[in-house]
Amino acid sequence: MSNRQSIHKRGLTRIAALLATLPLSGLLGCQSLGIDGDRIARFFGGGSDPRTLPEIIEPRVFLGGEALAQKKNRIRRVHADLVHLFVGYQRVERQLKTGDQAQLEGFIRPYIEGQAAALISGLDQPWNPDLRLLEANLLFAAGALYGAMGDEDEVAGVANTIEDRFAGYESLLVEYPIGETQTLENAVAGLRGSIAAL
Repeated sequence: MSNRQSIHKRGLTRIAALLATLPLSGLLGCQSLGIDGDRIARFFGGGSDPRTLPEIIEPRVFLGGEALAQKKNRIRRVHADLVHLFVGYQRVERQLKTGDQAQLEGFIRPYIEGQAAALISGLDQPWNPDLRLLEANLLFAAGALYGAMGDEDEVAGVANTIEDRFAGYESLLVEYPIGETQTLENAVAGLRGSIAAL
């Protein structure tokens, strides 16, 4: 083999090696930008509809500054609303006003789903330590309300969400039952224990 052919072959080998690393580099680059690399890989490997590509390549949003302050305030406001609803529901329950209970439940469920749930970032979103305690207390307040209404499935769902979302933060001090403070681990156990009392 001539020297020229040898140089040409080494050049082609380098190019092939570089091309082989491009998919990995692309996925690592996606991760550094906050783009879900797994979804990109599934898109290119699974014959997905190309029209869905813009929905797949979505950078994650990291809150800070005014946006973070606004979200904190919204979570605090909704949490305060859930506490007021909980107290109001207990009062109506003590007065044995079943009609008022049903009417209040008709408001509480959509409020939790539309307001509280919307403020909890999905598990695929970046973790914001500034929101950790606020989100935990919001979820526990929702769980307390579902418990007051006797909805075992929703209470279990909230407990599962908290366990998944706050894995590793079992010693975080949270508000549950409403008005009391204990570790997240004990609060989840209490939330699950409330199901047996329903």
